[in-house]
Amino acid sequence: MMLLVEEVGEVAKEVRRLVHAGDNQQKQQEARLHLQEELADCLAYIAKLANYTGIDLEQAYVDKMKYNMQRVWTE
Repeated sequence: MMLLVEEVGEVAKEVRRLVHAGDNQQKQQEARLHLQEELADCLAYIAKLANYTGIDLEQAYVDKMKYNMQRVWTE
């Protein structure tokens, strides 16, 4: 679980790098590549956690999206 938290922190770092890249295409591309890698790491840890706990991640996602479509969002 701690590794997932660490990876989420790395995602935040890469999002910050992407935002700060401004109009610099090379920096944007580099930040996107790193962000892609960190998002994949997060996905892998989430899939492992779901598998370990016996959760059907695909069904959980479908159920949650159905719920969200009916939900009234307020601020």
